[in-house]
Amino acid sequence: MRIPLFLIYLITWSWGCMPADSALDDFFSLHSVHRIDIQVDSLAYDSLLEQPREYVPARVEIDGSVYENVGVRLKGRAGSFVGLDGDYSEFGHRNGKPGKSAFIIDFNRFVAKTNHLDLKKLTLNNMAQDPTYLVEFLGYSVFRMANAPASRTGYATVVFNATQKGLYALIETPDNDEFLSFWFGTDQVELYEGEVGTDLRDGLTGFYDHDHGQDTEKQHLQNLVEALDSADPGADPLELLERHFDLEQYLKFAAAEIIIGHWDGYLHRTNNYFILYHPETDRFCFIPWGIDQSFRDGMDQFGCLEQGCPSWGPGRSRIHQICWTSPTCRERLSSAISDLLDRTDQWDLPGLAKDALDLIGDHVQAETIQPEATLQSQQQLTSYLDQRRPTMEEWPPCPAD
Repeated sequence: MRIPLFLIYLITWSWGCMPADSALDDFFSLHSVHRIDIQVDSLAYDSLLEQPREYVPARVEIDGSVYENVGVRLKGRAGSFVGLDGDYSEFGHRNGKPGKSAFIIDFNRFVAKTNHLDLKKLTLNNMAQDPTYLVEFLGYSVFRMANAPASRTGYATVVFNATQKGLYALIETPDNDEFLSFWFGTDQVELYEGEVGTDLRDGLTGFYDHDHGQDTEKQHLQNLVEALDSADPGADPLELLERHFDLEQYLKFAAAEIIIGHWDGYLHRTNNYFILYHPETDRFCFIPWGIDQSFRDGMDQFGCLEQGCPSWGPGRSRIHQICWTSPTCRERLSSAISDLLDRTDQWDLPGLAKDALDLIGDHVQAETIQPEATLQSQQQLTSYLDQRRPTMEEWPPCPAD
């Protein structure tokens, strides 16, 4: 039986899956499509053209609440970055119209203690790589169903300098103190962002971005790499993983990446993720990010489909490969996947997708440049949701050798 939408947030809190803040819960929800107006002067506009990832001062209005002199910059990498005067021609079909840039709003950038509903930062994703307009809302929901630390999400229309930019995904930014304090009990942690190719291997730790905390030299990451390098190659690595990671949290994170088919994430491409070091526990945790290329079949190419295990393969990431060599770790990952499949069934993800479309459907129709392709993509996503359990259950995990 499907859980009614009005109970979703209560159930999520009862599982410990999102902060107990009714104002933020309402903001990141399907209750409404918010309106965000961003205004910058000509000097700031020119700066965003020349250095799009450098913050400029802006006036931001969110649902009638006005914030002066807050920081705004553009967001995105190859495939999702769109300049203020850019278009999508370089990447083929994309949602929206020319100049639909993604943004990060930093309320504290120029004026201390400014926030919106206790948020210091807010991410506005342009959904340039998501023709369904649903992936981020559903994907982050799956992580939270697993009780893995993950952002809350919602929707907003964005107006930039009086120009309608279209429909955006609202994403709770993980380096917010409120996010960190809920999930980890304190905001006194170290947070590092990984992009494609960054992993816990010698010579790669310098490529992480340090987003929160004091460890600007990334020494905690280097110490972890040295511990992994010095481990006995003949021993079961389970003890090694449990010593340095919140292993249960990692397995929930991994299970969610596998179930949503996040082929561009940590497990299979060492991309789009945060790794957090908690000084009180002296352990590391993973946090998902940039999940807009999910709920599709591409992830299986990085698994071992020819051996009969779509999306189960060890991939490229070091921690998943280490887990793969431990029969106990693989068994616990299998249990985490089974548990999460049960939870996604209870939530009825196809029904949740329909609820989201009921809210944003008019905005999508007004914006999409390829309505038939958008509808087809949404139908393919629904089919993926319907088939994910039988797909996962059809094949057993690959053998370690």
